[in-house]
Amino acid sequence: MDHTAALGKDGNAGAKENKHLVKLSRAYKFEDEGEIDSIDLSCLENATAEVLMKANRVMVSTGDVMTIPENDIRYALFVAAECTRIPYDFYKKLNLGDATRIKKEVMIFLNGGE
Repeated sequence: MDHTAALGKDGNAGAKENKHLVKLSRAYKFEDEGEIDSIDLSCLENATAEVLMKANRVMVSTGDVMTIPENDIRYALFVAAECTRIPYDFYKKLNLGDATRIKKEVMIFLNGGE
C-alpha cells in the first residue's frame, strides 16, 4: 500500500492543489514500503466522529487526560494515524518540526480553519 502523497504525471503534486498536504523536512523510511516525504491529510475531510472518539478512548486508557485534546500533539498524531492508516509509531518518530506541522494541520482542520 502506497502511503505517500499522490503525484501527477510529471512527478509534481496533481493539478489541483491539496491544501492538506504536509511536506516533511526529509524522507522517512517506512517499514519495507520505501520512504514517506509528505503526509496527505485530505483524509480528514471524510473522517467521522468515531476517529475522535477512538483517539479519546486510547488517550484515556493510557492515562493521558487532556483538558483540550485537540491541542495535544499525541491526540493530533493519533488522529492523523487513524485517517492516513500510517501507524502511530511512524508519527512518533518524526522530528519535532515535522510532528508539529502535522499537529498544526490537524488542529486547523478540527477547529474549522482553512
